Amino acid sequence: MRSLNNYSKVLIAAFTLALFTLPACSDDGESVQQQSEEVRTEVSVAQKQEILSHKSFNGSLKSEVRSEIGTKVMGEVEAIPVNIGDKVSKGTLIFQIKDDDLEAKKSQAKAGLEEARVRLEAVEKDYNRFKKLYEQGSATSKEWDDIRTQFQTTKSRVQGAESQLEEINDLLTYTQIKAPYNGVIAAKYVQVGDIASPGRPLLAVEQSGRFKVAATLPESEISSIKQGDTVQVNIPAVKADGMQALITEVSASGSPQSRQFQVEFRLIQTAGIEGLRSGMFAEILIRDNSSAIIAIPSEALVTRGQLTGIYTLSSQDEALLRWIRTGSTTGDMVEVLSGLQEGERYVADGSSIARDGIKVVSQN
Repeated sequence: MRSLNNYSKVLIAAFTLALFTLPACSDDGESVQQQSEEVRTEVSVAQKQEILSHKSFNGSLKSEVRSEIGTKVMGEVEAIPVNIGDKVSKGTLIFQIKDDDLEAKKSQAKAGLEEARVRLEAVEKDYNRFKKLYEQGSATSKEWDDIRTQFQTTKSRVQGAESQLEEINDLLTYTQIKAPYNGVIAAKYVQVGDIASPGRPLLAVEQSGRFKVAATLPESEISSIKQGDTVQVNIPAVKADGMQALITEVSASGSPQSRQFQVEFRLIQTAGIEGLRSGMFAEILIRDNSSAIIAIPSEALVTRGQLTGIYTLSSQDEALLRWIRTGSTTGDMVEVLSGLQEGERYVADGSSIARDGIKVVSQN
């Protein structure tokens, strides 16, 4: 009986010890869990900053130098040794017209010039002879006048024959048309076998590497721009953003129907940008004004369906998700229209926070 009582006392002591020990273990576990729910991340303070706003207009990319190549002669197209998109060097043959008729006329003109020169040589001898006779009084004034007239007439015929030959040679240069500068074949209007005629363009050549943007602007914007101003241009097709362009031309008169004015912008620097082609869409950004707004990096945003928010910090440095309303985006900065006040702290990287209430330790 005494042994049983001793055993009972041992069990009671062990149970009492367990009661005091279990809470202590539980507290230690919670302490370890709380310590593991601290996040080290960058913390920022909401501040107002000056943001430049722009107005956007649509335009088209064009070559700054474009030539519509034609000819002065009529004839059958014999050869076009280039295709659209080919790069050509200055002096490269790009078009050829049959010149059989001109070559025949050239032969006739050369023969006529040679005949006129022979005739002039004979008349010049008579002219010199009669000049001496007239000075000696052996020739009458009428004879001297006649030979002088004949000499001048023959001399004029030679000059006319020379001019005719020069004209034919000039026309022959328009049967073999060459590139006026280093560039690209932009258009081809005729094919081999067609008849070329004066005043009709045959090919279009654009100079490489020099581009401009043409656009029409409403009358409300014309007074705010002038030649020499710079604007930003984006070319989405080649992913070229923020290119600088100089306003080179502003139309003095606009369309009375649309109230639009033609404006041209020369791209200042295109080196290193591949794939630029005439006709590409261009977005023109003209500076409007500046305003003080609260802007935060896009990395701070947290999205839940249609809602957008950020993690702000409480006075105990706990992360609290707050829904905000955003506005325009400039680069990687997003305008905050409501939901965040100047001076409030927020987590700069929203993806670093898993849930509300997590302790945040600033690492900056």
